[in-house]
Amino acid sequence: METVFNAGALVAALLSLAISAWIAIRQYTVMDRANQLPMIVDLIRQVGSAELVEKEEFLLAEIGQHNPECGISKLPDDLRRAAAYVTSYYLTLAYLAAYKVVDKTLVALPIHYRLERVWSVIEPYVQGERKLRGSHFSYMNFLEDFVTWVRDQEIPNNPDKFRIHGFFES
Repeated sequence: METVFNAGALVAALLSLAISAWIAIRQYTVMDRANQLPMIVDLIRQVGSAELVEKEEFLLAEIGQHNPECGISKLPDDLRRAAAYVTSYYLTLAYLAAYKVVDKTLVALPIHYRLERVWSVIEPYVQGERKLRGSHFSYMNFLEDFVTWVRDQEIPNNPDKFRIHGFFES
């Protein structure tokens, strides 16, 4: 009888341990997402800011008039500043995604079109800047990796992959 009682106590203790571990993991996940939310909201708000949009449009319209072999650093001041502003925004997102501060899928969804568009225009200038610096790994590598990952997701071609299933359904 004592053995059965001890076995029952052991099973109850193991069950309590398993439930506590599950609750702790669940709580960690909820807290992690809660910590990301203010940062993501701020970053998404910035993507529509007049300053970023204006500098991005200026960059996209003007950079093609210059030699890519001059890189970014030898562009005219106003264009170089616009390039720095725009790329630093997207580079910040790339760093946050690379270090798993924010979920990269959540970051990529609202910016994928603009990110790919900007990268396709500045990539030759980034390559030129890397040549000027003497190293392929000297400039915008995190951004390049992030763009490559975003392109691999084929977001416009896979809407179901990124849909929050059941969220908007009645």
